[in-house]
Amino acid sequence: MRSDRRNEPGIIEHIPFSQKIYWGMGGLTASMVNAVMIMAMPIYSLGFGVSAFWIGIALAVPRFVDAVFDPIIGYISDETRSRWGRRRPYILVGGILLGLFFWLLWAPPRSLGPNGMLIWFTAFNIAYFTFFSIWNVPWTALGFELTPDPKERTSVQVYRSAMATGTTFLVPLMLPLSFAWGGGDETKGVFWVGLLFGGIMTLFAIPGFFCRERFQTSSKPRTSFIQSLIASLRYRPFALLCGYTTLYVAGILAVSQMGYYINVFHVFGELEFQEAKVAAGNISFWTGIVGAVAGLAILPFLAPMAARIGKKNTLLGGAVAVLLSQALTWFCFSPSHPWLQVILQLLFAPASSLIWCIIPSMIADICDLDELQSGERREGMFGAIWYTLLKLGAALAMAVSGLLISLGGIVDGVAKQSPEAVLNARLVFAILPMACVAIGAFFILKYSITERDAEEAREQLSRKRLQADS
Repeated sequence: MRSDRRNEPGIIEHIPFSQKIYWGMGGLTASMVNAVMIMAMPIYSLGFGVSAFWIGIALAVPRFVDAVFDPIIGYISDETRSRWGRRRPYILVGGILLGLFFWLLWAPPRSLGPNGMLIWFTAFNIAYFTFFSIWNVPWTALGFELTPDPKERTSVQVYRSAMATGTTFLVPLMLPLSFAWGGGDETKGVFWVGLLFGGIMTLFAIPGFFCRERFQTSSKPRTSFIQSLIASLRYRPFALLCGYTTLYVAGILAVSQMGYYINVFHVFGELEFQEAKVAAGNISFWTGIVGAVAGLAILPFLAPMAARIGKKNTLLGGAVAVLLSQALTWFCFSPSHPWLQVILQLLFAPASSLIWCIIPSMIADICDLDELQSGERREGMFGAIWYTLLKLGAALAMAVSGLLISLGGIVDGVAKQSPEAVLNARLVFAILPMACVAIGAFFILKYSITERDAEEAREQLSRKRLQADS
């Protein structure tokens, strides 16, 4: 593989600010993928009258497709030989098409009945997530390889997280804008909201095309897909990180729809049904604003924190903060004090920012240690497997989210719900994420790679590349 002679032992390569910005902009697009999950129930279930159970299934289907597709994209990207590099062609094409299909997802013909709406949503949801994978897997892999320095890797991920925080400003606007632009009918306004936000996703997805790639595929015979997949899955530190993040995503997303229902039927339950939905959408917006500010505020401290106490301990601290924030939801989603849930973001949002900065930085370290053992650069495969397992966790969460709502006793299209149904929703909303994050924390406790291990791997690889180039 070709290497940069600046990657010599003892020299820290601080990549240019512009490169961090170009790559980091994609963090907004990557984070906005969850907009589909947040908007699906309000638009297709409460708006178009499609069963919440089947919407949950439709949300899950693309994630199971990705379980096969993501590793294939990762392998293809790792082995691509082109004048544009291994990652950049997919970043450009995928970035354009994912924005287009995000818009189409929210533009069903009004003449379709509930069954037709469900088919439309399922088909375009699959197409959207397919192009998202074509963009996201190479983009993620490019972030792993931008710099050889373990500390600088955390800094790179901070730029991504800073851009991703913009999602917490933007996504909560989607539902209120849908009401406003539709003249009070969210199912009309979402057409224009989808067009606007699809364009934003593409605009922030494609700047990664202008980043420099550190590695090109070597001229030696290609490693087979199966060999690369098995080798990556067998690497224990990587498996532990995947286990934690899968549980975290599953626990949080399984109840992500429930917060809206709790606001509509509990926090604002005394209001008229349509007024309660608008109030729930508005408080979601302000929750996003406060969360965005809190998430941004911690970012300058993350790299120094990880350097001082270690990436593992920093990640564990984030898990503890998430556990506490979920426990407090029982008290903060209150009819007498509805704004407490907004203040709760001061705890949850920084913890979430921390998790999504530190884990990719840890995976980048793993790529170096894996290369020492195998001689292969597998950023694409590692990134693809990581995202695949996250998507499987999200798929399971989405598949059960509608089921949890139904089993709890919430009845579709009914303006008032029973006290038992609301109580069940509140219990699940607090307890399920806590259980998943607590179990996942045990995986992190067993993670064995230290900062010293990462530095030594970097120095050994630098020496090997200097010898190969000489």
